[in-house]
Amino acid sequence: RVLCERADILLLDEPTNYLDLEARDWLEGYLQTSAAGLVLDSHDRYFLDVIVGAVAELYLSKLTVYSGSFSDYERKRGQMLARIAREYQQQQEEIARIESFVRRFRSNASKARLVQSRIKHLEQIRRIEPPPSLPDLHFSFPPAPPSGKLPLTLQGVGKRYDERRVLAGVDLELARGDKLVLLGPNGAGKSTLMRVMAGREPPDEGTLRYAGGVSCGYFSPEVSDHLETGGSVLELLESWAPTDLIPRLRSLLGAFLFRGNDVYKSVSVLSGGEKSRLALLRLLLSPANLLFLDEPTNHLDLTSKDVLLRALQEYQGTLVFTSHDRYFIAALATRVLDLREGRPRLYPGDYAYYLWRQENEAAEEADAAAGAAGTPPAAGSGGAEPAGGHSARRPEEQIKSRERRLQREEEEIVDRLEALHRQAAELEQSMSRQEVYQDGERMRKVKRELAETRKQEEILQSRWERLVAEQQALREGGE
Repeated sequence: RVLCERADILLLDEPTNYLDLEARDWLEGYLQTSAAGLVLDSHDRYFLDVIVGAVAELYLSKLTVYSGSFSDYERKRGQMLARIAREYQQQQEEIARIESFVRRFRSNASKARLVQSRIKHLEQIRRIEPPPSLPDLHFSFPPAPPSGKLPLTLQGVGKRYDERRVLAGVDLELARGDKLVLLGPNGAGKSTLMRVMAGREPPDEGTLRYAGGVSCGYFSPEVSDHLETGGSVLELLESWAPTDLIPRLRSLLGAFLFRGNDVYKSVSVLSGGEKSRLALLRLLLSPANLLFLDEPTNHLDLTSKDVLLRALQEYQGTLVFTSHDRYFIAALATRVLDLREGRPRLYPGDYAYYLWRQENEAAEEADAAAGAAGTPPAAGSGGAEPAGGHSARRPEEQIKSRERRLQREEEEIVDRLEALHRQAAELEQSMSRQEVYQDGERMRKVKRELAETRKQEEILQSRWERLVAEQQALREGGE
């Protein structure tokens, strides 16, 4: 409704909440081409990076504007804080030296003028106040009990509600240590499948089998409705937490936006978002080796998301999750299960691999459609090909064409990797030359070039590994 009003200025507060990835893509495209001015608040890093041209930070009642994308803001702010920290440290060292001089010679009459001069200098120093910030919180999961190599196996799983079939033919083997993301538009059955996998609902079709020693943890927005309402937030968390984590509960609550006197709130008066955060924190404090998290980043700010993301990246158990936050998905997922259009499809790679496959498959479909449109119809029944003959060969031709394209791309990547390797070796060798390491600016430039070269090597190496995996999948499919 707001977009249809064709306003001159749009004020959008968390516009991506409750939108699936497809809707977010559409909104991004609309806002990028809209002539309207835009002021928005969002906790979605990717969305901010794509949309904004400046970031206004409200901190300690002061507004500071940074030009550029959100990534530019994070870089500039980090540089600013590092500079202030250095200047503050240097000033503290200077103050300490002066105060030491004053204490040492205060009672020495011959040094009276020098002491007074130093005291006057101390009074004139404009003290640097380092900006307070949240501590770098680091949360680790309690040790999870060991489980089998395949914690969960699904065969032909289906689910329906009355006459509506939500899931059909879901086959999946979860390997220990997998971090599987479920993708698909709203209504595709992601939450339903997660409830079935977590044992919250029985499947109507197929079988679901857990390995020995599996202990499940499950979170969804609805879980917060079943929290105990007696006691305060802190008291409730203390009753759940392992003993070794109790000293850090206040910090963890702060990371999940329970700050100051919020920790003494009665659970019965918490809002829906507060209950959801508390339920998530409760789950994270419980030892489990198979976690199911349905939209865990809802109601979290950027700091809280970072704390959660780091903890899940280091988590040694198996994870199944849904999210509409692309940054969170890209940083965490190791496998992708796409549920769109009722056809479950597993992608054995991270989110970048999934996007690359989607892009290539769309291009192949377009090529196939163009080729089919340009194929002349068979002339006469006598010379017609047997029914199904042409269509039976077309998939083989597509596979061979795809293999040739992959082979060419692999050769190009290998050549580029060899060139980058030679370039890195030359840069490393140059760093040992006297004319380079004695020139600070030149040395920094070489280091930057080397870091960029190594980064390109890593990207291409990852791309090459995905190409090899896809070629292997094509060969196995052909066999």
